[in-house]
Amino acid sequence: MQVHRLTVASIQFTNPQVFLLELQAYAGDPPQPGQFFEFKIGEGFDPLLWRPMSVMDAWSDRLLFLTQLRGRGTQWLAQRSEGDMIEILGPLGRGFPIPEEPVTLVAGGTGVAPLYFLARRHPDRVQKLIAGFATSPGQLLLDRFYALPVPVILTTEDGSLGLPGTVLDVPDLQDRPLVYLCGPGGMIRRFQELGFEGWMSLEDVMGCGTGLCFGCAAWHRKEQRYVRTCVEGPAFPLQDVESLLF
Repeated sequence: MQVHRLTVASIQFTNPQVFLLELQAYAGDPPQPGQFFEFKIGEGFDPLLWRPMSVMDAWSDRLLFLTQLRGRGTQWLAQRSEGDMIEILGPLGRGFPIPEEPVTLVAGGTGVAPLYFLARRHPDRVQKLIAGFATSPGQLLLDRFYALPVPVILTTEDGSLGLPGTVLDVPDLQDRPLVYLCGPGGMIRRFQELGFEGWMSLEDVMGCGTGLCFGCAAWHRKEQRYVRTCVEGPAFPLQDVESLLF
């Protein structure tokens, strides 16, 4: 792992709360779907903790991230301009394993980022992508989704786009397919309770991203011990681990 000083290529809002951040001049190891980078926020040590962000796409010298406005960190990122420098650390963590058989990708909100990356990299191993949002994610994201070489099903809780409701209301999931998940803890917990099998990527607070601070500890049910989401994960077998934030 190493720290990279990258240049902002573009920041594009897809709706008032969600934006795409593209960085250029990357020369590190190619990230894998499910891996993440830690972002240095602000100047000096305020705020102190770096912010984790999953990779949505990557090219030879560019990285793409999908971000939702949540607090000081994401507000600071959203206010960057083209040409500004940002420090990031990574790639970090263990990403998704390449599926041995076609799987159904299920995402909630910005959890779609690593699953979009997986669908772009390995479309032959993906049956479909199901992505749920509170409201329409905006045309920029829709254009990317519909350009994927896999079928895409979208849901919105307010019924403004696609199927009304959540991803669990999609009929395609009634037969309990093998799934790869990323999204809010409540969504993942519900898939665990319903007995789905597959893999999940945990969205957790990861202050260091290197396993030193133990701030992202999760309970491993099979091994009966705590694991660090940023090192042993963030991708885990779906039924093996439960986040302390769920």
